[in-house]
Amino acid sequence: ARTNVKREKHIEAAKAAAAALGAKTLNPDILFGRASKDDLEHYSGEMLAVAAAHAMAEIEAWDGTEPRVTVTTLAGVTPQSQPVSVLSVTDRNQPFLYDSVMGEVTSTHRDIHLAIHPILVVTPGEAPKLFSPDEESDPAQRVSHIEIHLSELAPSEAAALAERVGTVLDQVHLAVDDWPAMVEKLDSTMADVERYAKEKPGKDEALAFLAWLRGNNFTFLGMREYSYS
Repeated sequence: ARTNVKREKHIEAAKAAAAALGAKTLNPDILFGRASKDDLEHYSGEMLAVAAAHAMAEIEAWDGTEPRVTVTTLAGVTPQSQPVSVLSVTDRNQPFLYDSVMGEVTSTHRDIHLAIHPILVVTPGEAPKLFSPDEESDPAQRVSHIEIHLSELAPSEAAALAERVGTVLDQVHLAVDDWPAMVEKLDSTMADVERYAKEKPGKDEALAFLAWLRGNNFTFLGMREYSYS
């Protein structure tokens, strides 16, 4: 409960600062509602308001199709007196996004000041809302917005990070888009084993293994076919 009170205190400060900022901002409740309170303690309300304005600008600049990846140093955002570069990723919501992006970032950068990942429902003409599985929404309007605050990067480092994250997102899209086809191929393979390997030793064990894979116990990132003669 004490943690929630501290987080709410920082969010209220962000709301007040956002009103004074006069810029269009993403609702701080949405952006920082699940952020680590330990991370938020290093940010003033004004810093959080600038981050919320940046988030809203990124969401509005997204074209709704291709992932938008930027790395920006925000003036005045200096947790623990350190300027930060903000990696922003805006994309249609789908599996593997946050873990894939974070994995790429932490492969070269360990000094993360803040990491947030609200899943939004973005409807034209309306303010973004926080996605809830209990409320009906159009899957096409569900948007992931990731912000990772890193100690300030040189322009070359920022460009390299954005390029690498873009490559990772391409791979995520391929895996997610091809998932139904890969599952369909697994189903046909199981049917073939059942039909043509009736008396083969190990058939039951092979089918049990394939059924285990099919039961959401395995993440299909790719598939390769072999022809044996």
